[in-house]
Amino acid sequence: EWFPSYMVKMVSNVSDYYEHFQTGKCNVLAGISLDISKERLIAATNNVTYHSTYNVSELKISRQVSAFVTRENDQQWSDFVKWNLQAMFVAEERNITKTNAEEIGTTDVFGPQYENTFINFIRAVGNYGTVKKDTNINAFHNSKLMELNDGSSGLIYYLPFGEDIAEVGPSPNPESTMYSITTKRKNLRCGVPTMVESEDWRNLGKEYCKAVAGSLFGRNTTNKIEFINFTTEEDGFTKLDNMEVDLLVGSRVTLRADVKEASTQKGFSFSLPYFYTNPKEDGNFTHGESIALVTREDDSQWSDFVFWIVSATFYAEEKQITKEKSEDMPIVNLFSTQYGTMFQDAISIVGHYGEMFHRSVTVTREKRNMLNENPFSPQINAMYLD
Repeated sequence: EWFPSYMVKMVSNVSDYYEHFQTGKCNVLAGISLDISKERLIAATNNVTYHSTYNVSELKISRQVSAFVTRENDQQWSDFVKWNLQAMFVAEERNITKTNAEEIGTTDVFGPQYENTFINFIRAVGNYGTVKKDTNINAFHNSKLMELNDGSSGLIYYLPFGEDIAEVGPSPNPESTMYSITTKRKNLRCGVPTMVESEDWRNLGKEYCKAVAGSLFGRNTTNKIEFINFTTEEDGFTKLDNMEVDLLVGSRVTLRADVKEASTQKGFSFSLPYFYTNPKEDGNFTHGESIALVTREDDSQWSDFVFWIVSATFYAEEKQITKEKSEDMPIVNLFSTQYGTMFQDAISIVGHYGEMFHRSVTVTREKRNMLNENPFSPQINAMYLD
């Protein structure tokens, strides 16, 4: 995609990789940031001259990301790991270090035994910036994506689909939400907030309901969506917990709602955020909300399905795949061949993220609601621990 095949010289081992560059057989190295860093090349070739003649491009030809991985059937542990990592981001933003770790605060969502989990975590390793410095990761992987976003640049970023999405995955379980929607009821029930302050979140969220319905039913979604209003966040979570709706739109991503929502005393699953509110002063810190789709935590296949539909709309915009070009979206059989065209069908109904935003949101699209495109800007979003 980036270089014609006649320009590419494949090598069989790392030694040849560096030797070809040092002797001039190749004049460009392509690889992971760690391998093509100045420090790694100098160490491999014992040649210090690369300090002045060797440059690493700011453009990335891969968007691979790294993350913790936990088992999907242990949601409490997954949440515990996820929010301790978030605590590191918040700590960096608030200049909280090992020495003043108590300023990160306590939490009751994991039970009294772990009320000091964030304090203990920061006291042990420091904040995110400290960990990067201690591990010297920036010397090998100096990516803007690894920096905290201050609210001035885009956070709309699609995650890589991987190379095996055409492989056939399991069909929906007969007890699952997907099976109930497509086989029993044959319609999607979408919970929509009626609160005045959420108008833009609501309208864009309804676009996502249409996208999900398209992925489930194909390109004819007539009479396939039922919008059910809720008047407070608690009302919405109760309806979702009682299975009166299949998903919620326009919901704020918070620690408590993710782990132990107040009205239901249960946790829920959130998609990638699809809308960010403008940061507001919160004491000495700016505080913007991250808005996402919500599903029940006990139906991981359905949660995954919704999550990747959101990411697909980001992908479509970056690749400039409009409603008219929806066939350019990849085939994905991981939810069985029944949903192989799920991405194509979603985009054929609503278009890419930019098209959806333009149709449904009244505020100017700017800052965090912009694409985070190559060359990338900071992607670390510190979501507050409330």
